[in-house]
Amino acid sequence: MEEIEIARNQWWQFCEMYSRQHLGWLVGLRQLASERVHALAPETVPLYPGYRALQEVREGEQGEQVEVMVTVAEGTQATSFLIADAVALYVRSIGDADLGLRIDSGNGKTTLLEFRAVAEPASLDGFVEAIE
Repeated sequence: MEEIEIARNQWWQFCEMYSRQHLGWLVGLRQLASERVHALAPETVPLYPGYRALQEVREGEQGEQVEVMVTVAEGTQATSFLIADAVALYVRSIGDADLGLRIDSGNGKTTLLEFRAVAEPASLDGFVEAIE
C-alpha cells in the first residue's frame, strides 16, 4: 500500500476532483482509536455501520483551522462528517487502484475513508450513468 501526501495548497482542487471522480462509490469512514497510524492492525472505530455512497469531499477553513467535510448518501439519508483541524491529507492506493483517503487532525486523530471495493477509476468511467 502506498500513501501520497497532498500538498496543503492543493487540497481544494484535489477534493473537488476527487469528489467528481469517485461520486457514488461506496465508502466507509473509520477513525483510528489511537495515534498509532502505521501500526500493522490499528484499532478503529466506524463512524457509521456499513458502506454509503460518497457524495463529496470538501476542504474549507474555519478561522485559522482547516476542515475537511465528507458527505455520504443522498437526500434525507445524507450525512456529513467534519474532520476539524485537518493537518495532512493522503491518497491511499495499491498501484493505480484507489483504496481511499487518510486525513490527519492536529489533535492526533486519523480518519480513514475506505472504498468497499478497490478499483482503478478509469475502469469505472461511465458505470454510474449506465446503471441509472
